[in-house]
Amino acid sequence: MSSNRKELYNLSNTLVEVFVAELLSKHKVNKAKANSRISNEQREKLQTTINNLKEQVEAYLDKQTQKEVTENDQSTIQPESPLREMFSKRKQR
Repeated sequence: MSSNRKELYNLSNTLVEVFVAELLSKHKVNKAKANSRISNEQREKLQTTINNLKEQVEAYLDKQTQKEVTENDQSTIQPESPLREMFSKRKQR
């Protein structure tokens, strides 16, 4: 796992923990009671959902990384001609 992914993973875990703790305290829910109310089936469903979301995030990050690499490669391989630059400047106006 790259360092950016590890940082993102740690950041997202921290945010989730903060949001959950805030939600529980807002509604005055005791963590021990909440844990005892959740069935094993519900826990498995939550874990599956979390794993699916993690996979989707990783796929998205891979896609973005590949897109950036591809864009960087194309820009170094084919510099824009002066005529193309002129048309793009006009288009931006």
